[in-house]
Amino acid sequence: MIVAVVTLTDAGSHILGYEQNARESQAQVTRIITTKYLVYVPEAYERKEGERPIIVYLHGGSLRGDNVEALRTLGLPRRLERDHSPFLVVAPLCPEGEIWTDSEAVITVLDDVLTKYPTYPNRVYITGHSMGGRGALYIANKCPARFAAIVAMSAYALINEWASRLSRIPIWYFHGVKDNVAPIADGDALVKALQSAGGNVKYFRLDNRDHFVLDLYDRDDWGGWLLEHSR
Repeated sequence: MIVAVVTLTDAGSHILGYEQNARESQAQVTRIITTKYLVYVPEAYERKEGERPIIVYLHGGSLRGDNVEALRTLGLPRRLERDHSPFLVVAPLCPEGEIWTDSEAVITVLDDVLTKYPTYPNRVYITGHSMGGRGALYIANKCPARFAAIVAMSAYALINEWASRLSRIPIWYFHGVKDNVAPIADGDALVKALQSAGGNVKYFRLDNRDHFVLDLYDRDDWGGWLLEHSR
């Protein structure tokens, strides 16, 4: 259960139908967060504190809905169906009509997993493709202290103002030059903003690729790169 306090101010006189000063009021808003998710637990996992690092994987827009089992068909979960990994991977499901803007929902899932599976608390990573790539960057921007590094791919609707907070976290960003869903110019602009903010950003600008680069999760190098970073 998340309890949020919304603060508004009461002040001021009226002029020509508008109030001269802003008002505030206070209310307590309570909501219950319910999120479906999958967890991949390595075969060699032993319940020892500090045993495994965690990756939070955020899927793209085509898998939104109620079917959590569909997450196994694409991206990192698909690879985990056939290959072993040193990471504990948690893959939440985004509801229909949403775009990973509910950072509280993702962090609640992460905290649930951290409670159930002893892990390296300083080796929590986040990754995603397309809508999930945007979500990974957005949630890390909202909660920069929670993540040791980010791998994002083909993210769309990027906001360069995130660069100030994201510059605290190492980022490996992939984007296809021929992407007709998320323009390469958006990726270029965010990377430039991150560099200007002093960020540690590794940029793979893929000349012959379009938006659909989920096969990059089959590479072995990005996982090793994540493990180079600790919070």
